[in-house]
Amino acid sequence: MRKTVYRSGVDLWLIVFVFGVVAGVYGVILFTYFSWSMFITGVLLLTIIAWALFDIKYIILDNFLIVSCFSGLFKTTFDIKEITSVRATRTIQSSPAASLDRLEVKCGRRSVVLSPRKKQEFLAHLLKINQAIEVEK
Repeated sequence: MRKTVYRSGVDLWLIVFVFGVVAGVYGVILFTYFSWSMFITGVLLLTIIAWALFDIKYIILDNFLIVSCFSGLFKTTFDIKEITSVRATRTIQSSPAASLDRLEVKCGRRSVVLSPRKKQEFLAHLLKINQAIEVEK
């Protein structure tokens, strides 16, 4: 039982945008009406957002790909032997991917969009388990 963890890449523009919007909104609110409860709420919101962005993992455990978010609170498992294709994409669809440098993984009727930091290493690992995966450019 060998476990390899690939972390999601995180785009800098996404961090700046999300944190900028939240900090801007809370900054205006706190500037006009300061309250410790609002301050703490803002800090908690930024903490949850950071957790969501930086805790996306793609785990390969034996013949399974496990997509994990929020420390395993949300988890989806795919049988790597059933993956039919992988293709590069820059789609903005909602997915467990914090970067636009993405891979769409098709497994039967299901698909998932991922953004592993080490894309080529991740793809090579999948192909080592299932050589029949069609890689589209």
